[in-house]
Amino acid sequence: MLVAFAAFGFSSSAQGFNPKFGKVSEEEVSMATCPIEPEAGALYIFDHGNISYSSRFEVSYDVYVRIRIFKKDAVELADVEVPFVNSTDLSESVRGVEANTYNMVDGKLVKTEMSKKNIFREKVSADLSVVKFSLPEVREGSVIEYKYTFSTTSLSRIPDLDIQRDYPVLHSHKEVSLPEFIGFNVRTQGSFPINVIKKDAPGFFSVGGARFLVKQVIADHDNVPSLKDEPLVWCLEDYRAKLQTEVSGIELHVADLHVSQRYSHSWDDVNKALRESKLGDYQAARNPLKDEVKAIVSEDVTDVEKIRAILNLVRDKVKRDGSLGLIPDSPASVLKKGTGDRADINNLLSVALKDAGFETDIMLLNPRSLGRLSYFPTIQQIGTFVVRVKDSEGKFHFLDAGDTESDLDVLSPEFLVKNARIFGQSSDAWVDMSSPVQNNTQMNIVVKLEDSGVLKGEYTEVMTNQDAYSFNRAFHKAESEEKYIEENIEKEHKIEVEDAEFKGVGTMNVTSKVSFSMETQKAGEHIYINPTVIQFLSVNPFDQQVRQLPVEFDQTGNSTMQVMVMVPEGYSFEDAPQNIKATACGGEITFRYLTQVTDNSLSVRLTLNVGKVMFTTEEYEDLRRLFAKIAEICNAKVVIKKN
Repeated sequence: MLVAFAAFGFSSSAQGFNPKFGKVSEEEVSMATCPIEPEAGALYIFDHGNISYSSRFEVSYDVYVRIRIFKKDAVELADVEVPFVNSTDLSESVRGVEANTYNMVDGKLVKTEMSKKNIFREKVSADLSVVKFSLPEVREGSVIEYKYTFSTTSLSRIPDLDIQRDYPVLHSHKEVSLPEFIGFNVRTQGSFPINVIKKDAPGFFSVGGARFLVKQVIADHDNVPSLKDEPLVWCLEDYRAKLQTEVSGIELHVADLHVSQRYSHSWDDVNKALRESKLGDYQAARNPLKDEVKAIVSEDVTDVEKIRAILNLVRDKVKRDGSLGLIPDSPASVLKKGTGDRADINNLLSVALKDAGFETDIMLLNPRSLGRLSYFPTIQQIGTFVVRVKDSEGKFHFLDAGDTESDLDVLSPEFLVKNARIFGQSSDAWVDMSSPVQNNTQMNIVVKLEDSGVLKGEYTEVMTNQDAYSFNRAFHKAESEEKYIEENIEKEHKIEVEDAEFKGVGTMNVTSKVSFSMETQKAGEHIYINPTVIQFLSVNPFDQQVRQLPVEFDQTGNSTMQVMVMVPEGYSFEDAPQNIKATACGGEITFRYLTQVTDNSLSVRLTLNVGKVMFTTEEYEDLRRLFAKIAEICNAKVVIKKN
């Protein structure tokens, strides 16, 4: 969302509260509930953030926060951590920390200042440190305030200015003030409407005997709602209302001072920087698995089989150390060491595939949980990459050698992103990787009712692609096959397993065959069972009346259940749910439920197809209605009567 500049009045005096540090009133401490969201555990009375440029040629970020604590679980807001970097290339600091706590004691306002002893500096790694401080005497009913200044020598690391918090904000003021010799733009993010003013600040910035205008971007808002987490959201931070500042460069020529610097904030710049990095060097490196790859290429098999064989070869030779990584080490050193991050392993895979004669691309991305690739791209904001390869028929396949459960076009849901970027390309470089392959699960269930009222039978479940991937991860995560059966079948399906067989484990086509028994619900001469025996959907995942954020499914796919329930002589079916066919969101989701009853059997066929992963807030009501109907059908009971 590009900035739209508009005048917006800021009513900091609307409540009669003074925004100056140390000027907390009895009215603020005596506030009974949050005026914006009555159930909120806390309220940011003031949330101020000002970014400016100092005469020491560093960016300063001045923070001032005042919070009213309403509930015990919000007391954690009194524990603050501010990370900063201090390395040979970058110098950052946190200074000027001050904090106070205010409580009403015996009818009087009592202020407790935070001692300097409550401020700690802790080294996290060689370059990263954190300043921590905890305010004293904080409890339900307290008002806390704190301020500090974060400084950095890097114009490319200007902090984002969050307008929306996890709790509502009564008065928000965010400001960016930079001298005119610094070129910068501001972008807004989030669904909350952000209003900004662009103007020249009063006064000048003086350096080397010259004076420069100061350009300002100001965003003032009252009554900002909290950002609430909702089910099926990949990364909540993607939707937080904030200002993001991009510095394009600096041009300063006064007296003997000449500074000319351009920052990498276009994808052409990022591609150039990556080509000049070790990633660019090692993409053209020699394949250390040349003999093994040559043997694979010589085999009389399809391209897909050759690609899969090379993928498995790399995974067998190098194990991932658990980290993401973007800039790899040399393929030879990675192979020798036998371990590496995702960049090390996938770069080795790309080199091996190229040696086999395949065309490959590096797909730059962030895992879903880390958020989308930035609108203002920098190398530091790219998480990692996977590999795209083209076979002889011109079809592309996505590969991740850093994941032992993955396969061609079947990756961890974390990497099925909508906005991956092809390294090295300027145009048509964005690629939607969210649904690279069709996913299916088909379950066939056959059970018979015994005179004791117990259902006995078996089911066969066939899972392909992402569904098989999910099974494999859960199966290998379990301590044993018995533990998997207990946790993932018996508890989940509420059945007692008598025998189980699993075929194709570790592949993208897995079959489970399970013999089981299940207790039924009995009342006099009537027996009640779920129409699908194993319940397909127990609750509507979309029970909110209003949705604030888009719905993001893990994957697309088709699920089918075919059920046959047989009863012995002397029993009959008295009631069964009606057939239904329904669609939602322009046909992107379809649901069918068909039943057929005879004297001694019931057959049910249920199908659900999800055609895309992301649904807008405008589509939410349609989505909610459909899944409410599915949950209703799945919670209905079939009535069996003893004649």
